[in-house]
Amino acid sequence: MRLLATAAAVLATLISTANAQLVVAGNCAAADPTGTPLNVRSAPSGSILGALYNGTRVTVVAVRGDWARVVTERGGGKSGWVYLNFLDCD
Repeated sequence: MRLLATAAAVLATLISTANAQLVVAGNCAAADPTGTPLNVRSAPSGSILGALYNGTRVTVVAVRGDWARVVTERGGGKSGWVYLNFLDCD
């Protein structure tokens, strides 16, 4: 039973890492389907630092669950966390 639990944990980590690498590998743009600017937060579900208009180009530098830490390509490389599903990645 312990071996099965360990194997499941390793598999979950590999899948999570693979998904994060797929996102990190591409350039992304803000794509909030509500049409409002995409909130940028201090941490996943954290306080709002600012917002990105749809189409703003970002680079994903980390993924944690449904959240992505992004750095803007313009504007001094500002960074924060956004909801991953609201990004359109190449």
